[in-house]
Amino acid sequence: MSQAAIKKKIAFIVNSYDSGDTVNESDSAYLNNVYLPYLENRLGLGKRLNITKISVLRDTKKNRKRYLQPWFHYENGEKETCNKSNAVRYFKTRKVQSHASKVITAFRNAIGSQTLDFKTMNVNDNNECKCEHCDMWFDFKKVDVDHAEISHREWIDLFLKKYNLVFDSIQVRKDDSFVDKDLENLWFNYHKKNATLRILCIACHCKIGLRK
Repeated sequence: MSQAAIKKKIAFIVNSYDSGDTVNESDSAYLNNVYLPYLENRLGLGKRLNITKISVLRDTKKNRKRYLQPWFHYENGEKETCNKSNAVRYFKTRKVQSHASKVITAFRNAIGSQTLDFKTMNVNDNNECKCEHCDMWFDFKKVDVDHAEISHREWIDLFLKKYNLVFDSIQVRKDDSFVDKDLENLWFNYHKKNATLRILCIACHCKIGLRK
């Protein structure tokens, strides 16, 4: 199964629950299989994690509070989650994400609420959004938000140049958020003021989306 297919299945599992729900045994087995290698690798030295349950909760980051995530609860009472893409990548390749890639992910996460708000603003009474390329209507969950004219990656480069920043100077937490919240807010406002977004169906996004 490809990384994209695994992420799609995880999203299907997570979105079948409400925030606060405990994941059933079958779904927990699948999520553990994918996430556990990455979570344990972060601990190092071959340490094993004893997970008592998995629950579905809203993202705790300010700009992504409408997103649901799987949270892993441990015997010591602590719980944590992690970036889905990182977990799936490690599950498939056993390779960890580079620092530059983690910074790019943090940039994307920081504007999560902007893209979701844009998508929500363009939904009709049937919970559908119109693709700007093929001009057809699709279910809310079957469309993506894409950058028009200038890609997300290019906006990052422009932002770094404007504020004289480089990837190595930016610190990122384990949950792929910025350590420097002033930097996060600066990027959030810069992107909101300058970037142009559009709605594309999944097929059109694959064909013409700006994925640089």
